[in-house]
Amino acid sequence: MKKLILFLLLGLLELNIIAQINFEQTLFGGSVQHVKTHLKSVYYIVNINTNQITFYNENYSIYKIVTINPPSGYKVNFITNVSDMLFNNDNLLEFTCGLRDTLNNTGYLLKLYDENGNELFNFGNATSAYPYQTFNSQLRFSVFRYSNYPNNTETDVYSLPGTMITGKVNIENDYPKYNPYPNPSSSIINLKYYLKNSEVEILNIFNSSGQLIEAIKIGGALDEIKLDVTNYAKGLYFYKYKNETKKFIVE
Repeated sequence: MKKLILFLLLGLLELNIIAQINFEQTLFGGSVQHVKTHLKSVYYIVNINTNQITFYNENYSIYKIVTINPPSGYKVNFITNVSDMLFNNDNLLEFTCGLRDTLNNTGYLLKLYDENGNELFNFGNATSAYPYQTFNSQLRFSVFRYSNYPNNTETDVYSLPGTMITGKVNIENDYPKYNPYPNPSSSIINLKYYLKNSEVEILNIFNSSGQLIEAIKIGGALDEIKLDVTNYAKGLYFYKYKNETKKFIVE
């Protein structure tokens, strides 16, 4: 009898746990990202076909639809560093936008825009950037730029006038399905990639100075490798295969 009562109680507990998970909304148009800034919390979707970014409020109403006007031959590919009060002191959302060269295949342009579609800064031929605080709490912005696409990289460091919502880097990228995880990591990190079944490529891992750390053969029958980073120095790394570049952090 006691076993029966215990079984019923466990069943009711499990039912109660399941009942706490409630469906709210489906957002269409691509992979949905979420970010919390100083003044607001928003979802956003990047449409690479229309060069538009749609921002949604927490209640799923549309906050703003931003249309980017890229240079000739370029298309919006991803956005990162969605924030407010980071790059300046106004109340507008700002974000870095990766514009891919679809005409000459010379890489990406990385530009800073605000929520009204105004271009605020051009970081040049770069694919990634992230803010961080120094030991003295000064705010810096590192931009990883190609000096000779796709081989040589340089790091440009800028000072920023604003403040960060958190001291920890939030890694974002254009295709979350193929992002490395967990990221950051101090032990094992899974490096995602996409190849056709018959393809075999070399996945190269570089540090932030452009030094080659490892070269690993990969095949299209799988879509990720497990990388042991316990012997890696702390910092930002890139892995590249074909024309794709991803980044991860060892902490």
